[in-house]
Amino acid sequence: MTVEITWLTLLPVLAPGLAAVLALVVDALLPGRRGPVVAVTVLGLLGGLAGAIATRVSGGGTSLCPPASLVVDEHTLAASSCLVAVTESGATLQAVAMLAALAAVALLLDRRERDPIDEVSVLATVLAGTTGAAVTIGARDLGSWLVGLELATLPFVALLALRAVRRRGGAAVDLLVTAVLSFALAALGAGLWVAATGSLRLDVVQTAGLTDASATALAAGAVLLVLAAAFKLALVPFHVWAPSAYDRGGAAVTTALAGVSTVGGLGAILVVVDALGLGAVEAPSTRTALGLVGAVSLVVGAVMAWRQDDLLRLLAWSGVTQGGWVAIAAAGSGAAAAAGYLAVYVVAVVTVLAVVAAAGRHIDDHAGLLRRQPLLGGALAVGLLTLAGLPPAIIGLVAKILVLDTVVAAGLWWLAAAAVVGAVIAIAVYLRWLGTALRPGERPASDGDGPAELAPFVAVIGAALLLAASVAPRLLL
Repeated sequence: MTVEITWLTLLPVLAPGLAAVLALVVDALLPGRRGPVVAVTVLGLLGGLAGAIATRVSGGGTSLCPPASLVVDEHTLAASSCLVAVTESGATLQAVAMLAALAAVALLLDRRERDPIDEVSVLATVLAGTTGAAVTIGARDLGSWLVGLELATLPFVALLALRAVRRRGGAAVDLLVTAVLSFALAALGAGLWVAATGSLRLDVVQTAGLTDASATALAAGAVLLVLAAAFKLALVPFHVWAPSAYDRGGAAVTTALAGVSTVGGLGAILVVVDALGLGAVEAPSTRTALGLVGAVSLVVGAVMAWRQDDLLRLLAWSGVTQGGWVAIAAAGSGAAAAAGYLAVYVVAVVTVLAVVAAAGRHIDDHAGLLRRQPLLGGALAVGLLTLAGLPPAIIGLVAKILVLDTVVAAGLWWLAAAAVVGAVIAIAVYLRWLGTALRPGERPASDGDGPAELAPFVAVIGAALLLAASVAPRLLL
């Protein structure tokens, strides 16, 4: 009796994880040589991207599958009851996480964002966080789920501390405290889950004969697990870390947080939602919890973003709003809609962050950007119009329609109303920024850090992907 292992499905986990270790080894053997370490990092992320794309093309994949009739924790597992299972939506999220990590690496190595700290540690940290996001998306047992959730967080806490050491370390402390509290919720939720089902597995819920008491414990455990993962999406009231972290971390660290850690958070939520089988088994408590935090986040994030002139803080509050869209899609049992929306959001926000890294973080720095630097200004316009859901960036509008369709089909009209209110306010936020880029303005004085080297390329590539997805939405949805 052997365990079936599909290495291609594991590649998004193994490639960045092994690259993190190999980067440290290469640095030990070739100290001070930046090129080999960067090459190892890029190859690791490209390997993970290739594995995610292959898994998506094949319609999903499984790995670490036990033989038929293997008894674990007093439950008989079928051959399809695997420890790793990646759906097509999950593979999309893994691919997006790899792309966001590549963008974060480019911005971290850019002249404007570079700090006099150990670049090897920074690159290994990004790789470790990306590995955690990939683990969480494919996990089908609570042990792997918990480890992946924390691995998708703690490396970025360290990265934020390293990047903010010359400023203030408070942002890292805020993120760490929130992460610890969320882990406490996750541990309690996992305990209730095991007490209810008698297993660490996340796929025994459908067949486990649950009493009324066990069903109540399972519902409470699921709510706690979902809320523990909600902090990665910066959902209210778990959003307190986002404004300070985005502010003090800079565009590069924000790219890692918004692009990689957020993907891990949604992956964790979708795993729990899928385990409960919300499409076939009623779980009103989990649905209500997701819906409430999503609805509040939609409105609060948009209102607070309107007040910001610092673009990183604006994007932090915008992320709260966008996380609300993802949460209400999951509440409506729309795993594919939630994953697709997050994929669109991540590409758009990475594009905008690259422009911020190149042009400046205050809104006045972008005055006349479309006239001064048409290519960079055009990338900004595409990213902002995608976030707003306005043409010609049709992909943003399609993603919002899919979420609303899912919510309305589930009969959650109050969530649809919250989404419309949040969307209208958010449109005003993004058009205000875009209007600043359109109006006449002078080039801001140089800050002495030199011109951006890689950020413009990241912005243009992101904008091109968004325009391509507007023509062929299945690239991201």
